[in-house]
Amino acid sequence: MREQAAYFASIGQDFEWKVYAHDSPAELGELLVGLGFEPEPEEIIVYLDLTALPENLTASSTANVERVVDPLVVDEIIAMMKSVWNEDFSDLASSLKAELKGDAEHLGIYVVRNERRARERRMNTFS
Repeated sequence: MREQAAYFASIGQDFEWKVYAHDSPAELGELLVGLGFEPEPEEIIVYLDLTALPENLTASSTANVERVVDPLVVDEIIAMMKSVWNEDFSDLASSLKAELKGDAEHLGIYVVRNERRARERRMNTFS
C-alpha cells in the first residue's frame, strides 16, 4: 500500500482505493486511513437478475432519450441533479455549457425524458 501511495504521489496523480467488505485483510480500510487516506461515504452496489425481470420493468416506456446539443438544456439537467442530491452543481453547469459551445461534437450528454421532464443524464467525452 505504501508503494502504491508513493508511486501516485511521485507522479502527482490523485487516486482512490476502493475497499469492499470482502477485501482482505479485514482491516484494509483502517490500514489505508493510517497511511493518510480519507474514508468516503459508503457506496451501494445494486444488482438485478435480468433473467427474472419484474413485469413493470418490461412494460413499454414513454421515455425518450435525447442528445443534448443546446447549452440551455444543461440548466434543466442541473436542476434535476440538485433536486436529487441537494448540492450546488453550478461549476459543472458552467463547464458543460462551455464544452458544448466549444466542441459539442466531442461531448455526449444524453438526457432521458419522461412526461417531458428530465429524469436521468449520461455524459461521455470522445477524443
